[in-house]
Amino acid sequence: MWNLSYDNGADIVLVGHAHVFNAWLDTAKDTSEGTEATGLDEFVVGMGGHEAASGPEGCGVNIRPTEEDKCIDSTSGALKLSLFSSGYSFEYIDQNGSTIYSGNEGVR
Repeated sequence: MWNLSYDNGADIVLVGHAHVFNAWLDTAKDTSEGTEATGLDEFVVGMGGHEAASGPEGCGVNIRPTEEDKCIDSTSGALKLSLFSSGYSFEYIDQNGSTIYSGNEGVR
């Protein structure tokens, strides 16, 4: 699915999984190669309705740590995306309404 999304011009991949929030920005088509300027942005959004994960199931193991990557396993919240023709903005908003991680990305 990753290569299919990449080959067909997707900009964002949303995944629901473990009880953490992860953001991996500019991920290369071959994910083992790390990042590239025209890569996909992937968000794992699993921070609602259940206690956050911790240790190896939380942010204890970051498979691709870079400055642009983010993992949050300490607070429940939601991802807010605002889409534009030239890109998008994102915010991770905690249960108290505070933005604790945000950014802007262009489209490929």
